[in-house]
Amino acid sequence: MLAGKKITLAGHQTASAADGDAFNDAEHSTVATRLFEGPGPLTPDLDRPLNVPGYTLIREIGTGGMASIFLAARHKDGQHLVLKILPFKAQENPVPFKRFMREYNLLRKLCHPHVARVFERGFASDLAYIAMEYFPAGDLKTRIKQGIDPAAAMYFLRQISLGLDAVHRIDVIHRDLKPANILFRDEQRLAITDFGIAKDTNASGDLTSANSLLGTAYYISPELISREGSDKRSDLYSLGVILYQMLTGVLPYRGITPYEVFQAHLETPIPNLPSGVSRYQSLINKLLAKDPNDRFQSTAELLDGLDRAA
Repeated sequence: MLAGKKITLAGHQTASAADGDAFNDAEHSTVATRLFEGPGPLTPDLDRPLNVPGYTLIREIGTGGMASIFLAARHKDGQHLVLKILPFKAQENPVPFKRFMREYNLLRKLCHPHVARVFERGFASDLAYIAMEYFPAGDLKTRIKQGIDPAAAMYFLRQISLGLDAVHRIDVIHRDLKPANILFRDEQRLAITDFGIAKDTNASGDLTSANSLLGTAYYISPELISREGSDKRSDLYSLGVILYQMLTGVLPYRGITPYEVFQAHLETPIPNLPSGVSRYQSLINKLLAKDPNDRFQSTAELLDGLDRAA
């Protein structure tokens, strides 16, 4: 059992002021990575012109722990794509580059309507890049802020579950499932993206050091926090947090510090849904169970449950 297990941040790198700022908007940031990984530059220095042969960079649309993300136009056909760019200069710490390469290798194995498509990987002078599908209709984080009715929430849940099932079938654990990483092609169709810290369970070795936690504080599973080992059911826990948000507009567990959020994942009882969506409580309970043995055991089991409920 994980409930009641205490955690400590002693012996780990503590958050700087910048980390605290990022934590206040944790849907966007892989907070636990910054809190628990050792020192070393993780964010590349992009204060210089970038030139990617075959593409025109239109604007920067995001940054992550490993790379910066640009909307770009492909010269040969004018198609808009997303370029995820990692300068080699950042490789004073080799782990981001290894994760960058692993992300491409994982995505190229997948061809599913609810997983982001990847087109190519390339190298140009002092940078590496991955060309990926562009999603013009925004992310699930924005949709949640606007409000999602229960029927739409269940429709989105099914799509996310189908994409996650495809990911799990090739023995990959996403490890950072959250609304900011679920993007829309149009008003109704979505796909999972950002596999930067995903784990290929068939790969030799892991890129996570012994004193590291990977994930985003509000979405991380209890077993990842307590370092008792994790598997695909950890992604289902994150999916439960997302479903709760879609149904209520708020997170199930919050806190002023990462420690408070982590402790809530471990100890705070699963919150009850408001009366208007209380019919989904059993589904929430089955996804947010503290003990992974009490959750849905696979995405296939979850999808079967959704079919029966429908």
